[in-house]
Amino acid sequence: MVADGPRPEWHINWSARAGMDIDISERDRISFGFYHGKQVEGRTAEYLYDNYYGDIDGNRYEDLRNNVIFNPNTHERVGIFTLGSIDYSHDFTDGKKLDVSFLYEKSDLYSNLVNMNISRMPENYGDTVLAYRQYDDNPLNGFRLDIDMTIPFDNGGELSFGYHPQALYQQGTFLFDTLDVTSNTWHPYTEFENNVELTRWIHAAYFNYSGSWVNLNYSGGLRVEYTDQFFYVENADYLNIFDRPTTNNHE
Repeated sequence: MVADGPRPEWHINWSARAGMDIDISERDRISFGFYHGKQVEGRTAEYLYDNYYGDIDGNRYEDLRNNVIFNPNTHERVGIFTLGSIDYSHDFTDGKKLDVSFLYEKSDLYSNLVNMNISRMPENYGDTVLAYRQYDDNPLNGFRLDIDMTIPFDNGGELSFGYHPQALYQQGTFLFDTLDVTSNTWHPYTEFENNVELTRWIHAAYFNYSGSWVNLNYSGGLRVEYTDQFFYVENADYLNIFDRPTTNNHE
């Protein structure tokens, strides 16, 4: 086989962000943030495959299975990201400080692949002999909340503690179609298709104490994290090459 042809790529990135701080009082501040962006990565290949049977030196044999195929295929991945945040801080008169932050993210992630084999043989030049397309769609929604408290002590020590919950929900749709070249009709190839759902909660809490003694600075703390996750897959036998028992739900 001899293959040759161009393989151009393209990358597109753009984003916009905005932020604002408001001093509600001498001890209170609230901040707003917004981000929106898009990222595109793609490539196309226009290869000409000369498939033939021959000896180890590349000398061709006359064989009816020899063929020349033009293979144009394009794959593009797209991500559209939107984030918004709100931050609040309060300074107490005794030196304590409270920080609260909320972040929300919405991401649209999808990709599209089209692959075709077009004959370059004289008897059927230009005919499509094989074609398939694959489409993936993976929208994501998530948030994170941070609540942090800092308390100073007269001896110079400082205690900080907080609670950080976050949640994520993501869906996935995976479609695979093949072309009936005789009727020029696309049909789903269900063995390669699937739908999934992921839900994840993470609860984290911590405390930390830092201080000094003579010329020694020290710090110690503890962080505890609990994760609750549920994953659902519609076709649990997808590519089950080991023929083992499967389940749709995973916790």
